[in-house]
Amino acid sequence: MTGLGIALLPLITVQNELREGKMARLAWDDSEQQVTTQIAYHTKKWKSPALSEFLQILEQHVAHWRE
Repeated sequence: MTGLGIALLPLITVQNELREGKMARLAWDDSEQQVTTQIAYHTKKWKSPALSEFLQILEQHVAHWRE
């Protein structure tokens, strides 16, 4: 929104900004693209049961992606 670059974001997360004219939607080639996603959390702090389960599921899926 500050004009410093572009980002690939899910439409649901920016619908309000697009509607209000705060962001612009660019034309995008729907061909297959590689997107890197990262997750960061403090390993020495308490994790909720939901976060622990999410991390476990994520690890299972990541194992398949690396095959």
